[in-house]
Amino acid sequence: MAPVFTGSLVCAGNLVVDDIVLPDGTRRDCQAGGAVLYAALGAALWGAPVVLVAPVGDDYPNATLSALEAWGPEGLLAATPERAARRLSSAQEVCSNSAG
Repeated sequence: MAPVFTGSLVCAGNLVVDDIVLPDGTRRDCQAGGAVLYAALGAALWGAPVVLVAPVGDDYPNATLSALEAWGPEGLLAATPERAARRLSSAQEVCSNSAG
């Protein structure tokens, strides 16, 4: 039987890995990002039952995925392709989930 979702808001989009360089040159690589993540979190903070639908690359930060899964069965619906996540970066290095 297919899952049934009762969320009042479905947020669909891409979960992105952000590599951030601050004005002082400090780097924050492999940060969880993507507009759909922030839209879903914002709606959830206001009490809306949210379903998040997004493809997830195999290098997306594990800590973020664990937190999303803690929302319960309706919290995250994501396909997990065998590929890297979409990235917003000029850097070429790949994130390691061991630090995630």
